[in-house]
Amino acid sequence: MEHKLITGGFQYLPHARSRIKAMRAAGLAYGAESFTFPDATGFVRIVGEHSYIRISGGGQQISMDSGIIDLASAFAGQRVDTTSTAEYLDGYVLGAADGAWEAWRSKPGGPTAGQAIGTISFPPLAGHIRDDLTRAPSFEPVREAVEPATDPPTWQYAEQDDALTAKRYMASTSGCPPSIFTGRTRLYVQAMYGRPLHRYGSESSVTPAEESVGSPTLVSDGGIPSLSIPSYRAADAGTNYPPVTITTSSGVRFDPETGEHWLMNVNGGHLDVYPLKSSTVGETLRKYALALELSESDREKIEAFVLAYSLPDVANKIAVPLGTEVTSYAMGYGWHWNWSGDAADIVLLSGFYQGGGDYAMESTHRRISVVWGGDEPTASVSTVEGPSQWAVNRLWWCITEPGWGTGDAIKTTPRNSAPFACDAPVYCFYKRDELQVFRVSVSEVAAEPPTREVTPYFASSSTYGGPVEGGTAGLLSGYCEDRQTTIAHIVGTFSCGPVSTPALTLGNVVAGSRWEVADKQVITEPIAASTTPVWSGVYTIYYGYGPPYGTYDRIDIASPSAIAVSNDSPPVIRFSWTTYDFTRTENSLAEIVVPFYDSEAIFIRGRNVFTTVKTSERVRVYDNNAFGTAMSWYQYSLVSGIGLVLGPRIGPYTAYIASNASGSLVSDTYPPTSTTVDESGVSSLVSKAGATDADLGEMASYHQNDQDVAGSFGVLSGVSVSSPVVMAGDTITPVGVPQNYPSPVVMVGWI
Repeated sequence: MEHKLITGGFQYLPHARSRIKAMRAAGLAYGAESFTFPDATGFVRIVGEHSYIRISGGGQQISMDSGIIDLASAFAGQRVDTTSTAEYLDGYVLGAADGAWEAWRSKPGGPTAGQAIGTISFPPLAGHIRDDLTRAPSFEPVREAVEPATDPPTWQYAEQDDALTAKRYMASTSGCPPSIFTGRTRLYVQAMYGRPLHRYGSESSVTPAEESVGSPTLVSDGGIPSLSIPSYRAADAGTNYPPVTITTSSGVRFDPETGEHWLMNVNGGHLDVYPLKSSTVGETLRKYALALELSESDREKIEAFVLAYSLPDVANKIAVPLGTEVTSYAMGYGWHWNWSGDAADIVLLSGFYQGGGDYAMESTHRRISVVWGGDEPTASVSTVEGPSQWAVNRLWWCITEPGWGTGDAIKTTPRNSAPFACDAPVYCFYKRDELQVFRVSVSEVAAEPPTREVTPYFASSSTYGGPVEGGTAGLLSGYCEDRQTTIAHIVGTFSCGPVSTPALTLGNVVAGSRWEVADKQVITEPIAASTTPVWSGVYTIYYGYGPPYGTYDRIDIASPSAIAVSNDSPPVIRFSWTTYDFTRTENSLAEIVVPFYDSEAIFIRGRNVFTTVKTSERVRVYDNNAFGTAMSWYQYSLVSGIGLVLGPRIGPYTAYIASNASGSLVSDTYPPTSTTVDESGVSSLVSKAGATDADLGEMASYHQNDQDVAGSFGVLSGVSVSSPVVMAGDTITPVGVPQNYPSPVVMVGWI
């Protein structure tokens, strides 16, 4: 029988029980020990079958790592600061808490001064982190005593630790990274992974404390990674309940009024809703933090500490009817929960037969809405959009999703499709509470008659086949392009959040002729008509090109340090006059990747690829002084002993100087037939960080239509939107961390 008297230092109860266990293991029927910690003292004794525990102290503690855990450098994980954790630790100093934390960094200032990191002690709320910021108790092997033994004991890490090996595998990309989950569930998993793996009664102890909160384990069934969470068991409960599996379709709800959390699992025709119960210290912190005046950012960080030790209360599960049966798979993941825990969205995909060996897609955007209030929540399912039919040519526009069984990216659409005009959702996720929908839009473009495209004044006729004089303005270039009849084709766009591809052309061929004036430059500078200052005070100069080329800019010049003259003689301008016939094939490439490991991210790359074959090309270079009078302005400066000295011309030629493509012939060449390829478009990752430029490299497997799989891409991202952390190997410049870290890495805590 156990007898307890605890007036503080509740976190040391596991240590006290471990000492009693050790005495009994030594064969003692009677015995006693005392222990002292910086914030508590305790005494234990055994008398036959009776155990007595007395602990007193002034506060409680709870620990969790936050940051990046580098698992590649050594068996023991190394903690790495992100931008946000480094900024948060600014102001933390060694031994700042009245000597109680001499080997730790602490931050003076009290509960509102950024105290939610490392080990939290309370009351009052204070954060502490080991002076060695690379220490990561969440991924450290068990301690073993150094031989020969010392007093007090010193320790080293064990070279083998099955618990650490299992956690390393579970938390990294080989198992179930936190970013597989959506909404607040991601914070829940990051927090659990940030919890110390082995806890001890003191820094010098080599005996792990008795674990009072069970740890998650990996569910290994070859499907979408998931975790098994032990069920909560009250101290006086006589029943052991089965564990609860959390999947990518699991959501977490937080009530800011009560500080309570609920876990929600989509289960066929209902939601399984479990209260999340934390450890004794975690529940105390939950209530204590409610009364503190904290920023929303710090309150969320405190949440993570509470969640780190939280388990689902199966005994008090609520089955909330949805009113209909729902499925939980789409594009490699499941339902995507928002941050508030009152909505989860999914875009369901299916195929249909078009005829002639072609197949197309149909998508339906559905939503689970949860209303919180009263004794129990209520839930319903609605259709946000659809069903919407759509089709893309997979050879050119390829969409992939994670294939968890093989590690390959699976091509989502069928090999053979006949595209048609459509607009449909394909995938969705939340950026906190902001819905992000990936969409495909396809338009049909009819064949067009012959057309002319021309810059202002370059040709006296805007009609196909009309005369072309080559008029241009100033030093600007110009062109005229006559295009023969074009064929019918399609264009498409892919978009999500802040990213949209340009209109991607597919299957268009344009033939025609083109005339260009380019490379205009001043060969002979004009001569100033006057070398005498023409004003005093401040003079306003207008320069540039007016409509239709642009707008005039303005400069204010003051005398005597800057004085202007005008009315120059015409300059000599050299330019090239190029003519050729062409055939331009207009196609495009798109690769849309729902990545491995991150359910709230998507790669979008789309670019037009225009291949132009030039024939009958001729390039003539002319010098021309018939560009009219330029209003060029010169600067004077006051030189001691000399007076005003004329300086260089400032600003470009003003006004509106037009000329045809003629003049004194400098050279005349006939280049051979040539082929050029022009690409333009976007390549981005849409994630917690918004749009991030991405370089996906060569993606030949995405355009081999006889293959149903392609190369895979992975993304890891944290919880925060205001200070995001996103890593995607070499495809992006990492966000929120100073560099890429080699795999395996884990994001833990509140980042």
